[in-house]
Amino acid sequence: MFKKSVTMLSSTALAATLLVTAPTASFGVEKTAESTDVTSAPVHAIEAPNTFLSCETVGTSAPASISLGSNLGPGISESIDPSTLKIINHSRETAGKQKLPTSVAAMRYMDSGEILTLDKRGRVIEKLASGADAPVAGISGIGVAQPAALLHPEVKRIIGACLGFGGAGGMGFEALVRYLTTPANAIKFVIRRIGIAGAISCVGGVIWLYI
Repeated sequence: MFKKSVTMLSSTALAATLLVTAPTASFGVEKTAESTDVTSAPVHAIEAPNTFLSCETVGTSAPASISLGSNLGPGISESIDPSTLKIINHSRETAGKQKLPTSVAAMRYMDSGEILTLDKRGRVIEKLASGADAPVAGISGIGVAQPAALLHPEVKRIIGACLGFGGAGGMGFEALVRYLTTPANAIKFVIRRIGIAGAISCVGGVIWLYI
């Protein structure tokens, strides 16, 4: 009888312990994607996986990712064929930028926000864009949420045109806009997800005004 009482007491205590420590939505332990704290979320919470996505807003297909330039650090590389290079150079000319050389075989989009052009052997030809704007990383590191009054309308336009208004990578649209903060960060984020030709198709040569 004494052993039975002890067993029942232990079972009751264990159940109570599990009830107290188990994470439940009612106690606010678990966070949904929409409740992500943009002031402390690491970029991998919103960053695209190491593959490109299609751009549903304009109907461009996802470019294939390649291994060229993988030795340069974390990021993703896109093959640049002559037709894609023609699209890039036309948009750069429109924006008053110099054409890229015909030796460009790929572009490497680094997790840091840098964009590099590579030749067919994977050697860096040129750095087209530096790392993410400081102090807001947005591409790699920690984002800093901005008050609604400070949200840049161009960031909204870029994200909406390229990725739609439903958000991306577990963040709602407004949270993502707050996280990226600047047009330069928004452009780099979009290119990292849908490739350079997809980004040009969405917003045109304006991308070269910010990177």
